[in-house]
This record gives sequence, structure tokens and C-alpha cells, in this order.
Amino acid sequence: MEVGLKNGSWWKCLVDIGIDLIIYFYFYKTKRNERLSMPLKINVPYHEKDFAKSKGAFWDTKQKTWFVPDHHKNINYFLQWIDTSKVSIIVKSPFFIAVNKRQCYNCPVLTTVITLASNNFYNLDNDDDGEKWLLNDYFSFFNNISMINNDEVKNIINELFPFYKIGYSKTIKSEYWANHCENCGAIQGDFYLHSEPGGAFFPMDIEDCERITLITIPTKFDVELNTGYTLASNSEQIVDYANTINLEEFIRNETPIRITRNQKQDKPSLIYKILSKIKAILRLVK
Repeated sequence: MEVGLKNGSWWKCLVDIGIDLIIYFYFYKTKRNERLSMPLKINVPYHEKDFAKSKGAFWDTKQKTWFVPDHHKNINYFLQWIDTSKVSIIVKSPFFIAVNKRQCYNCPVLTTVITLASNNFYNLDNDDDGEKWLLNDYFSFFNNISMINNDEVKNIINELFPFYKIGYSKTIKSEYWANHCENCGAIQGDFYLHSEPGGAFFPMDIEDCERITLITIPTKFDVELNTGYTLASNSEQIVDYANTINLEEFIRNETPIRITRNQKQDKPSLIYKILSKIKAILRLVK
């Protein structure tokens, strides 16, 4: 690399960096979202169907439901047809199932734990002007999920992660979707997974992020949840260093879940390649 630069091809390195950045920010950040875009299902009474249609809603003849196209810019136009007493989060694409390992407090055996996650979702906000949906584009893990209003997602969870199910927490004295030890069945509380520094879904450094696998889950409609969500300061780091795969890859087990702290990625990331080229130019300048 350095030899080529010294022979006068430094400009080619700059072009390569520019191309890599375009691929990363345009294709990875934008095109991926378009491929996995999901419409929002809404509950429209028959006598309000014309009103909903005038606002931009459409009727799905196969699913027998009204929906808001993904390209619609403001879902607050359809607020009256979303049950805000049950739904606090609307997850758009990309939508992930996050997977990690932790030691069960009861056995103690290393057991798999999961949660739902996204970096493109609406949260319900309530201010002086009333309720409204706010769009968030930072990566978040969801915790204390009491309701998942999407049969596709629940079927995937039931089939692949049967240990993630409704459980009663003595800590918060209520039921929610919780992990259970694969060996002894003990509940693995969300507090320890999401609120304890270094927990399965509270990564503190790059090594912690590398232990997490993010499985991309495509669904026909947006995912409605009643849940809390995190505001991690290292959300971009999680996306960059977590092991992101699609559902088919996970099922084929071509990309195993990372369970050791020192395990390295098989291939250097695009960010790593870009930084390497920048360092090569800096060495030439010096």
C-alpha cells in the first residue's frame, strides 16, 4: 500500500476511500432500510374507511386490514386508529432480534438470552399538545416487553427461542416477555441484562459489542410493542461491532453466536478498511 502511494497513486487511495464511504452511508444505511421497509397496520372501523383513505391509508385485500404505506412521512395523521393504551413503540425497519450469552444466576450454566432491538422506531410521547409519535433513528434495545402485537415475530420467537416467553417477575411484580435459563428454567430478569453495566445488553466496550449477534427480521407489517427502550451513548458502536446476520444465515448456523470475549471477526469491517487507507495516507504525508 505504502509503495503504491509513494509512486504517485495517493489520489487512487482517496478515491477508494470516497467509494467506500458512499457504499457505507448510501447503500448500507439507506438501501437496506428500503429493502426491509414495512407498512403500519391500523384498526379502522368500517364507517371511517373513507376518511382513512383520504388521509392516505390503503386496504390490504389478502390480510383484510388497513395499513399506512412505509413512505408516509407522518403517522400522527393516523393516531386515532392506533391503540395507544396498549402500544408505546412502533418498530420499523431494520428490526433485530439481539442474541447473547450469560451465566444463569441459579445453575450456573451459560445460557442464551435475547431481546428485540431497532434503530428506526417511533415512541409515543405525551406533552401539552397531547399524544404524538416521535421518530428515533438511534440504536436501542427494548426491555420489559409486555406486549408484542405481531404474529410473525411471535412465531419466530416460539420456534427459535422458546425460552423467551411471558414470565412473572417478582422484582417488578408483573408479567413480561422474559428469558428463561435453557438448563434450569430460572427467569433471567431484564434488569440484570439491560441495566447492569457489562450485562448482555449493556455493552461497555468493543469486546462487549462483538459478543452480540443481531438477526435481521423481515415482517410484512411494522412491529407494535408495549415496552421500554434504552438510550445508550455507544449505540453506533453496537451497530458497527455487533455480528449482524439475516434470519436465513442464523437458521443455517453459518455464523455462530459469539460467546467468548476475545473472539475476532473473520473479515475486517468496512470501517476498518477505510481507517487503514487513511492511516496509509498519513504515513505518506509524514
